[in-house]
Amino acid sequence: MPEEQKKSPSDRYYYILAFRIAGDLAITIVIPALIAAYVGVKIDERLDSSPWALVIALVIAFLLTAYIVVKKARYYQKLYEHGPKQKQK
Repeated sequence: MPEEQKKSPSDRYYYILAFRIAGDLAITIVIPALIAAYVGVKIDERLDSSPWALVIALVIAFLLTAYIVVKKARYYQKLYEHGPKQKQK
């Protein structure tokens, strides 16, 4: 039987980083879209302006989300390039 490969601590770091990035970006995309949809629909109901407030709110949410995602991508790029911290003895 071939010997099983053991994962190094650096592999673990990158797996954890990948899940962290996926979760963080998913939340960053979903939350503003849901809030914008809710606010847009409520404004449209109040002003009887369907669907203009919803469209405007979603466009604002999209622009805000794009800005935040770019900032987070740069942050995670630095974490990826830095790699896991090495323990010194």
